[in-house]
Amino acid sequence: MIKKVKLPDDASINASVDIDPIPQGFGIVVKPSAALTGLYRNVAQDLIGIAHQVCRYSNATRRNIEADVTAV
Repeated sequence: MIKKVKLPDDASINASVDIDPIPQGFGIVVKPSAALTGLYRNVAQDLIGIAHQVCRYSNATRRNIEADVTAV
């Protein structure tokens, strides 16, 4: 799935890591957020959703760590 979208020069990604309650007790929750100024929010959310699917770190932790990926 290739998207030909020029990312803004000031694009940035931040993440918070928390320990939250889960059904089995407590678990790690990662909340990455991408600031892609100048892009429509739905385009930015689509891009970071795709990035989350192909990211090697996301793939390594999938089903072990909850991730809430958002565009800001």
